[in-house]
Amino acid sequence: VTVRFRIQKDTEGRTVKTFGANQDITARKKVESLLEKQARELDAVAQISTAASTIQETGHLLQTVVDLTKGYFALYHSHIYLLNEMGDTLVLTTGAGDVGRKMVSEGRTIPISHEQSLVARAARSRQAVIVNDVREVSDFLPNPLLPDTRAEMAVPLLVGGRVLGVLDIQGNTPGRFTAQDA
Repeated sequence: VTVRFRIQKDTEGRTVKTFGANQDITARKKVESLLEKQARELDAVAQISTAASTIQETGHLLQTVVDLTKGYFALYHSHIYLLNEMGDTLVLTTGAGDVGRKMVSEGRTIPISHEQSLVARAARSRQAVIVNDVREVSDFLPNPLLPDTRAEMAVPLLVGGRVLGVLDIQGNTPGRFTAQDA
């Protein structure tokens, strides 16, 4: 809320009238905050795209994308699953940081038919899946290496309508993701 005052003075400088008005600027501040967030995120996307466009080796490209995505968007975790040649299993191909590399080295996979997986659901539906409190859904697949996951967004990677894999990002606070994020 903003309060604006106007003071009217006489010729000798004494206050003779005071005018005031209250104005609720909460909605305007929310819009300004959202616009600032979108500008930061678009800048991050541009920087990630620029970095990725110069990398030709697929493994290095994917690792760069997950590391930069985690960093620029201040995420708890980021990783990419790719669909195997048979099209029935998502294979963890790259993950951010030491935890991500450990998960990849363990050979983690998710059958695309797995009902307890948001990642598999995103691949099956070919649509982004957002869960802002993973403790409230039955198809969240918890990972002991990521105990603080509270929100998750799984985005299918599509080329020509064909699913290549899923970018999965996680936040450590509930309510982290929006439809705009997807």
